[in-house]
This record gives sequence, C-alpha cells and structure tokens, in this order.
Amino acid sequence: MNILELFIAYAFIGWIWETSYVSFKQKKYVNRGFLRAPFIPIYGFGATAMVLLMEALLPYLPASKTVALAFSIFYLGLCASFLEYGTSFLMEWALKARWWDYSKRKFNLHGRVALGPSIFWGIGGYVIWRYINGPIQSFYQMINPILLNTFLVMVYGMILVDAYFTLRELISLRSVVLRMQALLDDFVDQVDEGLDMIEENIGDFMEQIEAHVGLRKMLERGRKYARFYRNYPDVTTRKLPLVFKALRERLNR
Repeated sequence: MNILELFIAYAFIGWIWETSYVSFKQKKYVNRGFLRAPFIPIYGFGATAMVLLMEALLPYLPASKTVALAFSIFYLGLCASFLEYGTSFLMEWALKARWWDYSKRKFNLHGRVALGPSIFWGIGGYVIWRYINGPIQSFYQMINPILLNTFLVMVYGMILVDAYFTLRELISLRSVVLRMQALLDDFVDQVDEGLDMIEENIGDFMEQIEAHVGLRKMLERGRKYARFYRNYPDVTTRKLPLVFKALRERLNR
C-alpha cells in the first residue's frame, strides 16, 4: 500500500465531491478548496488515515459481521471527529477564522464536530475502505511504475508550490484581519455610542479607516483573498465578527 498514491487519489476525489456538492447548492461553480489545484488535502489525509486505521483494526474485529460493521463505523466516525476537531481548532488558532461551524446542529461539540457529520464520516470511511480503496490500488497497479512515479513527483511538486503560495495568502489575510481589528478597537474607544453604532454604520466606518490609515491600498493588493470568501461563504469567526463582515463586503465587490 503506497500512502503517497492514496493521498493523491482521495484528495482529488474529495475535491470532486466537495466542489460538486457546494456548486449544486449555490447553483454555480465553486472551486471548493484552499488550493487552486483540484485537491483538498484534508480529504486526502482523512481518507488515507481511515484506510490505515481499518487495516490496523482488522485483527481485532468481532466475528459477527453485523457487530463488526457497527463497530467499524463507530470507530471510524470517532477517529474522523478527532481529526476534524483538531483541524478546526488549529485553523482557527492560526488563521483567526472558522471555516465550518456545526453550532446549529444537534449534539455538537464547540461547533467543531457534530453527531450527524461524524456518523456520515464513519459510514463514508467504511465505504472507502471496503469498496473504493481496492479499485484505486488496482488502478495504480495497472500503470507503468516509471510513469506513475513521474506523475507523483509532478503532482506533489505542483501541490507544494500551490500550498506555499496559498499559505502566504492566508498569512497575509490573517495580518489584514488582525490589523483591522486593532483599528476597530481604537475606533470603539473614541466613540460614546458604542459598538452598536459602528455595526449599523459599518460602511462609514470602513471609509474612515481606509481614508486615514491607508487600508485601501492593502485591500486592493489583497483582492486575491476574495477567493477564500467565495469558496467558503459561511466562514466565520467568534472573536472578530465585524472585521469579517466588513472585509467580506470589501473584497467581494
């Protein structure tokens, strides 16, 4: 089992699934992913991890097929929840944004994971391991090893370059968000009416900031950040809601 091969396959399949689902919901094409290339790394990591976890679990599965199936789904759902929770926490800590939020779903934990999606990932993980992983490995075995290795080197090279520039964009976006929040805090301190007035007049507030602090140039240079808001229209933050509201409106003009 070649982990590098599986990662590429599942990152691509995840991109197809996610892009198709979101595009259907929004009734327009949405390249659902951080990268520009057609790969979503979290799907690659998640699906590959599930396959490896199931392989490790096989010797310990109960003899009953029904019990083994239920246990496998529970096991994979639990593992996927740990991965999803950890990813959500790290991304919010690093990028000051929450790219998915299950707060409105029943039986959620801090809005990062929820029972429904966990069950979905458990079932999906089992289907991947049981019915999809075999054909994928068989497909790879049909390809000439030299050709396959060349393909993997090219694809991983492309992903690394893509990830580098995407990470730079996200770090720059984070700096814009933090700077705007600092300006907002200073502005709040100078008005008697309080935060409600600023929220109701967020457009005027942004005009003042852009005029006096030079943020307009920063936003013009950062219009490429708008793709993150287009691809993830529900992205939110609990700590910086006004900044995200204003920034989304400016970048999507």
